[in-house]
Amino acid sequence: MGKIVRLPFPPSSSHAKNVLDLVHTDLCGPMGVDSIVGARYVMVPVGDHSRYTWVYFLRAISDATKYFKDWLIKVERLTKHKLKIIRSDNGGEYTSNAFEKYLTDLGIDHQTTVPYTSQQNGVAERTNRTIVERTIALMHSERLPTGLWAEVMDTVVYLKNRSPSRALKRSTPFEALTGERPNLSHLRVVGCAAWSLIMKGKRDGKLAPRARLCCFLGYSNTQKAYKLWDPIERTVVISRDVTFDETISPSRLERPATPLSDLKSKLHFDRADKLPSPLNDSIPSTDADVFETVGDVPHAVEAVGAEDPVGAQEAERHETGEEIDRGQQDQPQYRGWEYELDPRYARSPAPTPEPEPEDEGVPERAGHFVTRSGRQWGLISTATNNYEAELDDDLGRPGKDEG
Repeated sequence: MGKIVRLPFPPSSSHAKNVLDLVHTDLCGPMGVDSIVGARYVMVPVGDHSRYTWVYFLRAISDATKYFKDWLIKVERLTKHKLKIIRSDNGGEYTSNAFEKYLTDLGIDHQTTVPYTSQQNGVAERTNRTIVERTIALMHSERLPTGLWAEVMDTVVYLKNRSPSRALKRSTPFEALTGERPNLSHLRVVGCAAWSLIMKGKRDGKLAPRARLCCFLGYSNTQKAYKLWDPIERTVVISRDVTFDETISPSRLERPATPLSDLKSKLHFDRADKLPSPLNDSIPSTDADVFETVGDVPHAVEAVGAEDPVGAQEAERHETGEEIDRGQQDQPQYRGWEYELDPRYARSPAPTPEPEPEDEGVPERAGHFVTRSGRQWGLISTATNNYEAELDDDLGRPGKDEG
């Protein structure tokens, strides 16, 4: 009575011999954020024989029966096989009278798990976890809007079906389902820069730009084209005339303005011009959300180095104390790019300032690069001989002599 626990779950060695002999399914959600089409739930059927995954995005749980019917008609025609067994949990979307009657009329067996025992539906549960984790990683690494989770998740499933699976002895689910090897020549890096062609009828004039800068999201399910995100119009673009640059991404080249007041509140300082220097080992560095590293250090220097006119102009404004227009800074900026994103954001280039003399007392460190973006926010301050003493006064701590 007092020591009873759950029995262990032994690994299952059974495997369906044919396509659609057994299909695992589960519903995931709500996701917390509506997609751009209003979806909040995800339905994922997974074939036990092929491990091929389908994904459907639902507005409400009650839509599960409708989408399952559409999926069944489509997959039975594609594979020329009939579904025999479906395995799910005891969720209301799979145990409703309408869903049970539909399966009974077609002669499909419905296997359900024991209540509070999702381990018996492990294939679908692990698939949901894999898809969601990869979606989160892509969205946060490329800083995509959360409303695009459905488009990114669709791309994750697309790539998963074309990747080797350990359950299939290093074969791919696509090959196990169709008998053909997938073509991977069209794959691109998710989140990379993509220039989409603007058709003649939609250009402003003869000398207007012929392309618009977008972010690559994935692949269209109904057309032989790519799916892109336009950050200016905030719309999903379907286009086949696209030029990619997989070495850069719009999110990592964008430099949003950070008010000094925000930095001051994060660092708990009373004066904005007294910030700890990352060059000093005795002072802790700032948090990642305040100072973000953009790729490798050499690439970051190349992207926002001395050749950057926008960064030079803002650095000069910061050093001279000139007021900066916050409304203009909040607009998207893609520095280091030769292509101008939009005429509305065009800025007159500032002359490249002369190199500043090295400050005495600044410790040098091998392999350390000081980018202009770091100087403009004051994160790398000009240390002087009395820097330690002034910092002790601001923090109200005893100096080295007193301690």
